[in-house]
Amino acid sequence: MKMLPSSKLRMGRLVLMALLAGGLAWAASGLAQNAAPPVPPKDKAEAKSSSEIDEALNAAAKSDAPAAAPADDEKKSSSYLTTGRGLFDLIIIKGGPLMIPIYIHGFLSIVFAIERYLALRKSRVVPTGLVDEIGVMVRSRSVLDPREVYRVCQKYPSTASTVVRDMLLKIGRPHAEVEQAVTQSKEREAAKLYKNVRWLNLSTYVAPLWGLYGTVWGMIVAFYETANLRPDQNKTEALASGVYIALVTTLAGLFVAIPSATVAHHLEDIIQDRFREIDELLSVLLPLVECYEGRQRISHGQLDEETAQQAKRETKPVLAQPVGRTT
Repeated sequence: MKMLPSSKLRMGRLVLMALLAGGLAWAASGLAQNAAPPVPPKDKAEAKSSSEIDEALNAAAKSDAPAAAPADDEKKSSSYLTTGRGLFDLIIIKGGPLMIPIYIHGFLSIVFAIERYLALRKSRVVPTGLVDEIGVMVRSRSVLDPREVYRVCQKYPSTASTVVRDMLLKIGRPHAEVEQAVTQSKEREAAKLYKNVRWLNLSTYVAPLWGLYGTVWGMIVAFYETANLRPDQNKTEALASGVYIALVTTLAGLFVAIPSATVAHHLEDIIQDRFREIDELLSVLLPLVECYEGRQRISHGQLDEETAQQAKRETKPVLAQPVGRTT
């Protein structure tokens, strides 16, 4: 069976990307503090006039305090963190066009996660009926009949039945060749089960990269716009606003990557558990087919023909016997 990739490398990359995004945010905050224009020294006349103006403004503020309170409350209530509409605008709209590939990866992760959980059900991989019926054959007979096992596999189509059928087609050949055929069949079936899990791993890798790309691009735009502001505009506020909007893409990328990595790791565990059950079934069957080595070989056509004939005999209607007349 093909070795499945470890999740330690994925988690390490996620941690590294999170640390890099935090470092960018810390650097941006330091630059925003340094971007504040220096306050020129005031002479005594200006200081006196400014103190008079401040006293007048404070008196006016005290008189208008009740009227200003509702405005402050309204401003707080419109914060992005306290209103659903503001949060929606921040994540969906202000994230920019680079949020689109992150949305696509999130949607694909949900679709493939649901599809894989349905495909990896026990009834689809190792049906209980298949294991039980083969177990009854093994316990009730000293010699295993390949034709009966093949009919049971036809009755329960699944990953396990496919591997067992490939083993039965090698009966009569050297035991090493039978084991090689079983190994190759398990690798093919594992590749099929693991197929759509790769999309979850892709989202784990790529979604944070899109988020980091959007953050770097947004910070470049924020610094550029801050550098080209007019002297009377507040550069610190403009830079802070651009930085927190730019970090939205990193947040969205991690929001997609972390669940994708968790689900992919869980699906890998399920696949490994299913193949352990298949190995247990094969460990019972392989010793029983050694007695056919060099004595009898069975082809796919023979097994299919005998299975069809057996099905006809089982479904053939029984004619009623004529009842004699009594005189």
